[in-house]
Amino acid sequence: MGLRAFFILTMVVGGIIYAFKRPYFGLVLFAGMTYIRPERLSYGDLASFHLFLVVSLCGLLAYFLQKSRLPVIQDHSKVLYALLALALLQMFFSPFAAVNVSLSWEYAFIFFKIAIFCLLMTKLLTSEDKIKWFIIANLVGVVFIGLWGFEQHFRGNVRLEKIAGGNYNESNSVGALFAQFVPIFLSLVFIIKKKYRLLPLAIVGVLSADVIFTQSRAALLGLIVGLTVFWVVISIRLKVVTALIALSFFPLMKEAVFSTEGYEDRIESTVEGEDRGADRISIWIAGIHILKDHPITGVGQQNFQYLAKEYCVKLGLEHDFKARGDAHNQYLLTAAETGILGILAYLLAFYFHFSDIHRLKKAWRSDDRYGHYVHLLRGIQAGTISFMVSMMFHTHPIEEHLYWFLMVPGLMLNVYEDQKKADGPMAA
Repeated sequence: MGLRAFFILTMVVGGIIYAFKRPYFGLVLFAGMTYIRPERLSYGDLASFHLFLVVSLCGLLAYFLQKSRLPVIQDHSKVLYALLALALLQMFFSPFAAVNVSLSWEYAFIFFKIAIFCLLMTKLLTSEDKIKWFIIANLVGVVFIGLWGFEQHFRGNVRLEKIAGGNYNESNSVGALFAQFVPIFLSLVFIIKKKYRLLPLAIVGVLSADVIFTQSRAALLGLIVGLTVFWVVISIRLKVVTALIALSFFPLMKEAVFSTEGYEDRIESTVEGEDRGADRISIWIAGIHILKDHPITGVGQQNFQYLAKEYCVKLGLEHDFKARGDAHNQYLLTAAETGILGILAYLLAFYFHFSDIHRLKKAWRSDDRYGHYVHLLRGIQAGTISFMVSMMFHTHPIEEHLYWFLMVPGLMLNVYEDQKKADGPMAA
C-alpha cells in the first residue's frame, strides 16, 4: 500500500469512527466518496477494502445504535414515497423481465439502495447544520470532479471520459452532473459574503466549460434552459447582475465551444439535421411500442437495450446500431422498463420536489431567518430542470446526486416546520 492509499484510508476510517458519534456523518462521508472515489485516487490499492460497503454497513450500524437518541421530526414531503414506490415496483417486476432477469434484479437492487439512502436522509438530516454539511459534501465532490475534468481536457481527454469512475465514466452523464450544479453554485454568489463570491463564480465558469468539453449537446441544452429558468425567477436587480456575469463569460464559453475538437461539427450536424448517431426517432418509436406491449410490468431494468433493435426491425424503422440500443430518453426508458405505474412514480417524485420548493419559497419570503436560502432553492430548482432537460435526450438511470437533491427541499421543509412548531403560535 502506497502512502497516498494509506492517507486516504486513514481519512475514511476517521470518518467512520466519527459517524458512530454523529450518525448523520455516515451519509456525508458516503456522499463525498461517491464523487471522490478512494479506490480511484489510490490507483486501485484500496479496491480490495470495499470501502463503499464498509461505510454503508457502519453507517447503518451507527444509525441503529444511536436511533433511540436521535431527534425525530415529521416528514412533510412526499418525494421519498414516490422513490420508494418506484424502487418496490422495480423489485416486484424484475422476475417478469423480458430478456435478462438477473440484470433487472441487479439494477433494481441498486436503485433500492438509493431509496434506502433517501429514507436515512429523512431520519438523520434533521437540522439545518446537518443538511448544510450534506450539501457541502456534494458541492466539494462536484468541484473535485470539475477541476479534474478541466485539467484532463487539456491533457487530451477530449470528452472527459472516465474522469471520475463509478457512474461518471460516460461524458453525457458527467455533463448532466455539471449542468445540474452550475445553477446551484451560481445561487451561492447571492448568498455568501461578498469577499468570497468570486469563488463560486469561478466554479460556475469551470463547470460550464466542462459541460462544453464533454461535447454533450443534451447537457449543454439542459444548462442553457436551467440558467434561463434561474434568470427568470430572480429579482430584476439580480437579473441585471446575472446578465452581466453571463456577458462576461460569453467570449470564454464561445472560445471553449469552437476550440473543442469535434464540437463544432456535432453542433452543425444537429442544426442541419444530419446527425444520425443513434437514430433517436426510430428508437423512441420502438420504445413506445415496447411500452404498449408491456404496459403494466415493463420489460425489466436494463432490458430495453436488448429489445430496441428487435422492435426497430419488426416495425421497419431505420437504425444504425449493431446489437443493443440506448433509449436516449430517460422518461421513455423508465416507462418501457417499469410500466405505466413506474413512470407515474418517477414523475411524481419530480412533482413533489417542485411542490416542496414552492412551499418553502412562499414561506421563507416573509421569514428573515431563512430568506437568504430562497436563492439556494432557486438554484436547486434550476439545476433539477437542467438535468430533466438532458434526460430528454440521454439516459441517466443510476445517478445518486439527482435523487439526493430531489430530497433536499423536503428535508429543509421538515426542519422548517419542526422549528415553527417549536416556536409556537406566537412566533407564527
